[in-house]
Amino acid sequence: MHYLHYFPKIAFLICWIVLSSLQSHAQLRLFGRDSSLFYRLDTVIEQQRSEQEIIGMAVTVVKDEKIIYNKGFGYSDWENLKPVTSESVFRWASMSKSLTALLAFKLQEEKLVDLESSVSTYLPEYPYPMVKLKYLLQNRSGLGHYTEMTRLYPDWSKRLLNYPSRDTFNAKATVDIFREAPLDFQPGERFLYSTFGFILAGATLDQIGRNSLGVGYLGLVNELIRKPFGMTTLEPDYIFNNNPNEVSGYYLDGDCDIQTRKDDDVSWKLSGGGFQSTIGDLGNYIIALMQRKLLKKESYELLWSKQPDADYAYGFDVRGEGKDLRVGHAGSQNKTRTIFIMYPEKKIGVGVMCNSEWAEPELIALKVLKEMGIEPEEEKEYVRNCNTKNKSNYRYLGIWQEGPKHQMVRKGYGSRQFQAEVKHLSKYGYNLVDADAYLDKKNVRRWDAIFQQHVPTSQFIAHQNLDSFQLKVNAFAKTGWHLIDLETYIASNQRLWSGVVTQNENKATLVTELEAEAFQKKYEELNRKNLRLIDFKTYWTGQKRLWAGVFTPGFDSHAFFRSLSQDAFFTKNAELNKQGLQLADIEIYTLNGREYWSGVWRQEKELFEILRDTNYCTQERKGKAVAKKGMELVDWERY
Repeated sequence: MHYLHYFPKIAFLICWIVLSSLQSHAQLRLFGRDSSLFYRLDTVIEQQRSEQEIIGMAVTVVKDEKIIYNKGFGYSDWENLKPVTSESVFRWASMSKSLTALLAFKLQEEKLVDLESSVSTYLPEYPYPMVKLKYLLQNRSGLGHYTEMTRLYPDWSKRLLNYPSRDTFNAKATVDIFREAPLDFQPGERFLYSTFGFILAGATLDQIGRNSLGVGYLGLVNELIRKPFGMTTLEPDYIFNNNPNEVSGYYLDGDCDIQTRKDDDVSWKLSGGGFQSTIGDLGNYIIALMQRKLLKKESYELLWSKQPDADYAYGFDVRGEGKDLRVGHAGSQNKTRTIFIMYPEKKIGVGVMCNSEWAEPELIALKVLKEMGIEPEEEKEYVRNCNTKNKSNYRYLGIWQEGPKHQMVRKGYGSRQFQAEVKHLSKYGYNLVDADAYLDKKNVRRWDAIFQQHVPTSQFIAHQNLDSFQLKVNAFAKTGWHLIDLETYIASNQRLWSGVVTQNENKATLVTELEAEAFQKKYEELNRKNLRLIDFKTYWTGQKRLWAGVFTPGFDSHAFFRSLSQDAFFTKNAELNKQGLQLADIEIYTLNGREYWSGVWRQEKELFEILRDTNYCTQERKGKAVAKKGMELVDWERY
């Protein structure tokens, strides 16, 4: 029976080795002699995905006019843990602008349009004859972006409601949204990025195409770019598409918790940000640009000629020159963040598509390019921009102590998503050290957690009744895994327990279901045996308040105080600080409308700080500054 018990594990291990071997052979065929490139790319991309907390993304890498790497990471549908694959479809957002510029240059080559001509030549209803087509493509038309448009012509958002979003692309209707908007400056005077300018450019090309070729803007894209470039999945992102491969999108709410973005119509800005495709077709696009398909060499030279006052040419971001010429475009929109960057003379390019609105795909692209031998112009650090609007009523308290460990914080995760993240981060050396459960406004169980690098390996015991939980804790203890963190909550009308066990020598003593006075006596008894309280929970049964805790060996000074008002708690904290003790663990609960604070204090460390009564955005910003001083987050509370 003993050997049979291990048979499933042995069988799984054999299958894993065989599959890994097959995958390795496939990678060798793909990369030839430099098979290590695949692993290096995987490593830097997964590191960035984890650090940026990106839900789902895809990356393509082009070298010598061939796609050498094309891979999805994370989830296209986080709620159902559906992975990103090569079939997943992402919004392009503003990368779409480059398509419009290509079409304009192609029509100029065919003598169907002159970029120097006025838009009013083709759209007589447009009231500003001084606006040239080339100004639209260069972002020099005087038309503002969203902020400027709202300031100068706030009615545009009302007119947008009249756009026929349930129909296919209507170029004339897109211009009706902002046709009467005043210009922000004299056309050609300066650079100002504007999606509205590209919408107008698309409408201009639409009219030219219909007059000269019998096809509108979308027909031109299909015939001149989509088909010859081999981009079979490039299409407008219609709200009525119901494409099963479209990824879901995610944003951060005012509390920095991840929320699902509802689908919205972007087809009205098709020529400035309304296309979508798979990551593979973004790779095909990069290849076609490298090969200079569609246009003559001299047209590409003009298309990618940088303006003197901006890193922008005609529908493309442009930097450097000669062999160091860098061409691309980024995109930022509901449900997506994207970028493609290529070095045409070096025959290297990368495309990144993310479904998380806080992502910085350029940082990922630069990391990938560095692995391809292209050093970035400057090293960039990821800085997450919190949503400062619509803050919730949550407050946060973080306890920071001396320690150099690299950490990651996760917050607001559903139970399935949290368990998946625990497994994911553990593969990359980040182990769970603290987890807290709470109910959100919709009465859904959510999790906040701290993960640390360079600590003993941990495992998460989830959703057990007390008897089962204790059995599992005891079973782990026999193999050298001991409890360090405890959590309890009500789910499915029963009390459940979860906890973190780690591989270490500090045997844990678990104490549960004691009333306050009994827990206090147990605390004192175990302290006399040189056992220190490292984590505790208090919970209401509906009739009485109970306490539970985890004790491990220790000889340092120690204190525990419970059920104090906030003012009394921090008065006690100041008193204990003078005695050389610092706050190490905290619990806050509410009873009959009153807030009660409890905590554990332990022997003082050189560096220590408490950040309290802050919203999460402030907590995160201040926490980064504290971490740079050589401190790590040891406990935090959402209350």
